[in-house]
Amino acid sequence: MPIPTAFLTRLLHRTLLLSTALASLLSPLRAQDAATGAIRGVVINDAAGNYVQGARLSLTGTACNGITDTQGRFLFGALPHGDYRIRAESVGNDAGELTVYVTAGATIPATLRLGSEVIDLEKLMVTGQAEGQAQALSPRYDPGR
Repeated sequence: MPIPTAFLTRLLHRTLLLSTALASLLSPLRAQDAATGAIRGVVINDAAGNYVQGARLSLTGTACNGITDTQGRFLFGALPHGDYRIRAESVGNDAGELTVYVTAGATIPATLRLGSEVIDLEKLMVTGQAEGQAQALSPRYDPGR
């Protein structure tokens, strides 16, 4: 049995209408992605030259924060264009900051170099007694007494 031409015409119109509606819904999402940028970078211990794993990162003035991976890498994405100040902190290292300008549609590279933190302590004296000495001074059990 042949399919009526009117049915095919309605089906074609509905398909075109649905396709146009979906395209118009997705267009603002693509435009929004193109209006943002990203910062991709690495945190390095400047003195040792190695990557800093687990450094705490924040973008000053925003709610964005993160932690570096095992190779010191980080990524902040979907950022509106503009200036951003990245702050990195890690135990045993001085904090580091870097200002970058993010442009729409671009991923900006960033390298934060942290110095080693040296803390001078006052003299520390440890005193104690050997465990054997405490045993020699304690009363002994003598079943024959």
